[in-house]
Amino acid sequence: YVGREKIIDVCDYKILEQHSEGLIATTACLGGHIPKLLMQEKYQEAEKYTDWFLRVFGPENFYLEVQPEEQEEQAILNRKLFELAARKNVQVVATCDSHYSSLDDHEAHEVMLTIQTRKKFDDPTRFSFGKCRAYLRTEEQMLEIFKDHPEAVWNSGKIADQCNFDFETDKLFFPNFEIPAGHTQASFFTELCQNGLEKLIQNDRIPANLRAMYQARLDLEVNLIIKMGFIGYFLVVSDFIQWSRRNKIPVGPGRGSAAGSLVAWALEITNIDPIKYNLLFERFLNPERITMPDIDIDFCIEGRERVIQYVRDKYGHDRVCQIITFGTMMAKGVIKDVARTLDLPFEDANAITNLIPEQLKITLKEALEQEPRINELIEANPKIRKIFDIAKKLEGVTRHASKHAAGIVISPDRIDHMSPIYVPPKSTELVTQYAMTELESIGFLKIDMLGLKNLTLVDKVVREVEKNHHISIDIDKLPLNDTKTFALICAGKTSGVFQLESDGLKEVLRKLQPDKFEDIIAVNALYRPGPLGSGMVDDFIARRHGEQKITYLFDELEPILQETYGVIVYQEQVIKIASTIGGYSLGEADILRRAMGKKKAEVMAEQKQIFMNKAVEKGFDAKKAE
Repeated sequence: YVGREKIIDVCDYKILEQHSEGLIATTACLGGHIPKLLMQEKYQEAEKYTDWFLRVFGPENFYLEVQPEEQEEQAILNRKLFELAARKNVQVVATCDSHYSSLDDHEAHEVMLTIQTRKKFDDPTRFSFGKCRAYLRTEEQMLEIFKDHPEAVWNSGKIADQCNFDFETDKLFFPNFEIPAGHTQASFFTELCQNGLEKLIQNDRIPANLRAMYQARLDLEVNLIIKMGFIGYFLVVSDFIQWSRRNKIPVGPGRGSAAGSLVAWALEITNIDPIKYNLLFERFLNPERITMPDIDIDFCIEGRERVIQYVRDKYGHDRVCQIITFGTMMAKGVIKDVARTLDLPFEDANAITNLIPEQLKITLKEALEQEPRINELIEANPKIRKIFDIAKKLEGVTRHASKHAAGIVISPDRIDHMSPIYVPPKSTELVTQYAMTELESIGFLKIDMLGLKNLTLVDKVVREVEKNHHISIDIDKLPLNDTKTFALICAGKTSGVFQLESDGLKEVLRKLQPDKFEDIIAVNALYRPGPLGSGMVDDFIARRHGEQKITYLFDELEPILQETYGVIVYQEQVIKIASTIGGYSLGEADILRRAMGKKKAEVMAEQKQIFMNKAVEKGFDAKKAE
């Protein structure tokens, strides 16, 4: 339970009795209480606790637990457990410790334990499972081990048949946002959005002559958000962002798909006009495939903790929780860990990892395919071969747990009543044991609150300019066509400019010579591994300077791709192309876009065929559609 000053993990017999309803109890392995009493020959005490379990759980829901006899102590314990079962007429269940799936993984598991305990594999004092082979046995293997007691094996199936738990995945667990008297949640939300739109028009952020267009878009989004059940999400996020602005904590203008929402702009969640920049609401929320909204919010790195503290104070410190993330053993890391444990000299291990290509999330299989010199080392050195054999088995295994750098979750009830909790070492912080994707799948409100040093820098510069030069700068009203600024950008002088400061991007800016803000947006979208590898960046630059002819596969693509010189740059363009050529609704087109992002071959093949069929039905050439 969570106390005021410390967190204690307690489960004693008294608590177990209070919460025994609906549970099945087994006596566990050699470390269990009754097994320990039997091994210490405290038979009367063991029988006393057996009687307690029978009384509390009933004979149908209590089992004495036996395991394969690989250790001498287990063989002795099994005999005593079967004797006790006969005396007290208790059911017995055969189980096995399962730390890995196959016996072939035993050595890899021992190496993993050695990595965890920072020892060498040949150290006789290292932690080991000894003779215990903790793999998942088959039904046949268990029946062979317990051939004199087959009913103990079948009892594991009986227990499995009794177990039943369903997650409620059709509910949303949003915090309780206080609604003013006289309003429903929907009417209050609608009023806030309408007031936000009026404010944008009054401040000349929206042209008055386009009011009808913006009103129609707002009404569409508001109705969809109400229908999808996400009002609470927008109210919560808007509230703490507006609090941040009131308290002079710099907030980013918005990023990702949320920038496509006019509601988000009206509620001050973002500071971007989605209609001006041709951004689609369906990329953010898709009415044809309902998934939780996902808004990444940048805060000044020095003010982020104050925002989180405000959220804790508003919704309850026991209802706001950070989110777990799991570090896994990836290609380079797993080679280094295994090599160190097997006592390969550091310089040799370093030489191997240096050969693994610098590619995000590269696997050992991909590295071996791409770099033949690694295979040469494996063929020449048996120790390196062993390192790779073990590393392949450990690759992708969770190495450690930690807090997600940005994510928090806000619960309508005490978080420890809603989710299992992890407490990091040497702290009293609460962290969910579900990672981000699991939290979203069961309906929790998950928010990414990122700390961004660039926002802090901009804020400090604005204050220094005002203090030293008596010039007041409104960041929201900076002109986007300033020639001196573009001269700096064209010269690649963008150190300290968010997302434009890498050497590679500076080089692209020097080649492109951007002269309008839309060029900067395009460069930021293009400077990613896929477009860089495909030559799209070079095509974009060549077409921008008139060195390459701008062509379109279909005339219908020109209005969609004109702003990017015929190159598909934005995800919104993918959606519009699917809609125009394939006749998709915008919601269906977003499903296609998501499938492209996942890069799963079988899903892509299916989506490709659907697109081609639709395009041909509309009269487009099949080869061009492909």
